[in-house]
Amino acid sequence: MSNVRTRVEKLEGQAARRLAAAVVLRACRDARLGNGYAAEARDWLAGDGADLAEQLDLDAGRVIRWVDGLPGLVQEGLPGL
Repeated sequence: MSNVRTRVEKLEGQAARRLAAAVVLRACRDARLGNGYAAEARDWLAGDGADLAEQLDLDAGRVIRWVDGLPGLVQEGLPGL
């Protein structure tokens, strides 16, 4: 029974990593495209998103440098401005 439990825990861990990776990738896409979520995605990637990326064995500093290197956002394209 413990072998089954170990396999289930491993699958759950893999699923959690895939979900975390999907969240980081989606935030990167939104940040790069400059869509309505770009400002929030950039803020998140520079903070909590970098921490999550580090848990995925990505260099958090690299993520932050990438966000800093993105072109500025046009104010007209941002909702609520």
